[in-house]
Amino acid sequence: MPLSRRGFLRIVGSREEAFSGALIAARGLEAYYAEQQAPGARSRPVLPPGVEEIRINSNENPLGPGRVALDAILGKFPEANRYPFNSSPADTNLVDAIAAKYKVKPENVVLGAGSQEILKNAVRAFTSPERHLVTAAPTFENCTNTAKKLKHGLKEIKVDANFRLDIQPMIDASPGAGLVFFNNPNNPTATVHGAKTVADFVAKVRSLAPQAVILIDEAYHDYVTDPSYESAIPLALATPNVFVARTFSKA
Repeated sequence: MPLSRRGFLRIVGSREEAFSGALIAARGLEAYYAEQQAPGARSRPVLPPGVEEIRINSNENPLGPGRVALDAILGKFPEANRYPFNSSPADTNLVDAIAAKYKVKPENVVLGAGSQEILKNAVRAFTSPERHLVTAAPTFENCTNTAKKLKHGLKEIKVDANFRLDIQPMIDASPGAGLVFFNNPNNPTATVHGAKTVADFVAKVRSLAPQAVILIDEAYHDYVTDPSYESAIPLALATPNVFVARTFSKA
């Protein structure tokens, strides 16, 4: 009988009382490994010659760039001696392309070196020891780890019995928050909330914490098959203090 990852987690969770969110989180470690590249950190083990590894712990696209993308990259090597702002295409061309695809204004688009840069900077900008971060547990850990390192306020809300973001407790934790992080679909529990639930969540948080920023991480947007799901980009465009993060690393 076919068994989905979510179904496996539910079976294990029902048979083992000691099963915890920490075990689920152990498979979604891309932020952890990225942070291990800090000065002085140990590098990953090197495999013996001729031995290949299957790396599935970081949810990367295993296929790599397509032929057209590779040709475009190789074609720009003669300009590798130039700074990005002195070569073409420039960052602004990418901003324009993203804006055109999603039918938004270029000023609505901010680029980062991966969505991790956006998430970390959101914590730095919008939280403090007095203005806490609201996030789920387990979820993508970048915001959580940054808040801990900065010793900023932090309220982690455990996912519910079905490994979904526990909406009402997250809303209840929002008064006084500087940032609310909402990972949808949620990594690493592979659960998703529909458009109405997200819109209601945003409205209730805005009512209780009008100064809080709501950051909706849609890194796994391209994999969603749930018909109730919609991107929150239109919601962000229409609502103050709401942002949506995407990444090129998954699709």
